[in-house]
Amino acid sequence: MIIHAQTNIQITFGYHKQNFTLKEIDKIVQRDNFGYGLEKDIEAIQSLYDLLKDALLYLPPLHSKIVIADHEIMIISSHNWLSNKGASTQAKQETSCTIHDKEAINYVIERFFEKDIY
Repeated sequence: MIIHAQTNIQITFGYHKQNFTLKEIDKIVQRDNFGYGLEKDIEAIQSLYDLLKDALLYLPPLHSKIVIADHEIMIISSHNWLSNKGASTQAKQETSCTIHDKEAINYVIERFFEKDIY
């Protein structure tokens, strides 16, 4: 999939229930990442935040990772993108799915997102 500059992307993630905001990315990473790759994870989330602004949502304790593009494509995943790089020593049964059904996408937006960027 190619993403164009006009594509609206929204990414949502969370983990432990806490009161941090995306202005405290360092605290989020320190709490949620179990102590490895802290600097790279902080940098990655900060880069996403700088790029997406309000379209990057941190909604703990929601553990699912959700990406929505143009209200047309949604990816829901349990995979920990930053901490689980797929190495055999970290072999876990993770799953992701891509959804194109607009009714399902609208349900997730209405259920989990406080503000709609579309």
